Amino acid sequence: MACAGFKISNPDITNRQYLRFAGTDSQRASDFQNLATGAIAAPKLLLGVRGGYGAMRILPMVDWTTLGRIMKERGTILAGFSDVTAIQCALLAKGSMSSLAAPMLYSEFGKTAPDQISCRQFAEALTDSHLTITIQDASLTVSNCLP
Repeated sequence: MACAGFKISNPDITNRQYLRFAGTDSQRASDFQNLATGAIAAPKLLLGVRGGYGAMRILPMVDWTTLGRIMKERGTILAGFSDVTAIQCALLAKGSMSSLAAPMLYSEFGKTAPDQISCRQFAEALTDSHLTITIQDASLTVSNCLP
């Protein structure tokens, strides 16, 4: 993340492990709940570390409505893909909080030589309030579909 001008404020979380997860379900849910209650300050960016399937296990354990409100108030951005999508959907559905489908800490930025274009574009997406993405041909067609 240094390539994009950010620093990791809680690196210990990346070393937690329970089975194949980044901690127990209650530990991982507590990370989000502590943000919602203000027990820990919300950072400007919540970035997924890696994918998997464990996020769905904590969905019922978090107050997504309150977390979405707090994140909006503090300007916190959630970014990631894969398993993080479950958390993004919960925040959108319950907290009206949008997020970014973006590279994650381990899968992209944790590489020995992170892709500099990805780093630059990710930093721009987070910091450039006037960033616009133009899709020249947005028409979608489907052919050869079964009835």
